[in-house]
Amino acid sequence: MKFYIGSLLGDKAEKLFESIVLDGLPIDVNKKVNEGIFDIGIVSLPFSRASRDQNVTLCWPEEGAFALPQVLIQKNGASEEALRVSNYLLSEDAQKFISDVGVMIPVNPVVPLPREVEENNMSLYWKGWDWFISGINTV
Repeated sequence: MKFYIGSLLGDKAEKLFESIVLDGLPIDVNKKVNEGIFDIGIVSLPFSRASRDQNVTLCWPEEGAFALPQVLIQKNGASEEALRVSNYLLSEDAQKFISDVGVMIPVNPVVPLPREVEENNMSLYWKGWDWFISGINTV
């Protein structure tokens, strides 16, 4: 994470890291923002939706939300059982579930994006994102 943020922010990254508290689980961050202990917190999309007292709101940065790509890998010669699991994870049903709860952006093109991603025009802060999207749109 430090390398990733450093590559995005350059010299400003060290000052940012001096002010960051890395403690607990994502739900702990959400609770501490909700209780007013922290002014801001960075959590994944599903945790941004949870606020017991409704004291937490999602703030999608103008520059875009941080992109944290996930990939599915499998070994050469994977067993049939493992391939069935991979195929299920890429299926419309599984991809719809992960999109609905906001865990990830679906890779299945028939599955809608999480509502917050759509509402913010899929704005992600990722070096090369514009190049990537323009390439995808030409396929």
